[in-house]
Amino acid sequence: MSTRYSVRLPDPPALEHLAVSTWIDAGLVPRACMLIAYDPLAGGASPRDPLRLLLGLARGLGLSSGREPATQVGGLVSVSDAAVALDYGHPEYLMTVPWPGPRWRELSRVTRRVHIALGLDPLPAGSGMDEISAYLARTSATGRLWRGTGVVHSPRPSIGRNR
Repeated sequence: MSTRYSVRLPDPPALEHLAVSTWIDAGLVPRACMLIAYDPLAGGASPRDPLRLLLGLARGLGLSSGREPATQVGGLVSVSDAAVALDYGHPEYLMTVPWPGPRWRELSRVTRRVHIALGLDPLPAGSGMDEISAYLARTSATGRLWRGTGVVHSPRPSIGRNR
C-alpha cells in the first residue's frame, strides 16, 4: 500500500517547472521509461514548495514511495502520433510529455507499459543519461524516488493540456 500525503494535485502552470526525461532501458526485456523531477533552472516564477508539487503529482499518478515496491498504476499514459500525456488525476488537464521519439513511442504502444519514476530532488531539464542514472541511484538509495508502471491507453480527447 502506498503512503499518502495530504497534498493537492498541481495545476498546469506548476507543471512547467518539471523536467521529464524518457529513454529505453535495453535490459533483457526493453522498457519505455520516464523520469519526472523538479527543474531548478526553469524560467518563470518557481512554485513556493517544489516538494509539495512533486508529492501532489506522485499522489495523482498513484506512485509508490521509494521504500515500497513499484505498483501498476493503471491507464494513465496516453500515446498518440501527435503527443504523449499523463493523466495525473486533474479533473481538466493532462500533463504533456516532451516528445520521446518514435522508438520509445512504439515500444510503449507494443508493451502497453511505461515505467515511471518521480524524484524528489532537483534535476535540470536536458540532463544526460549519466546524470539520470546517478540521480536514479541516489534518490532510490535515499528513499526519494517514487515509482510505478503506467498502462498505455488511447488519449482522452475532451481533456485540455498544460502546454
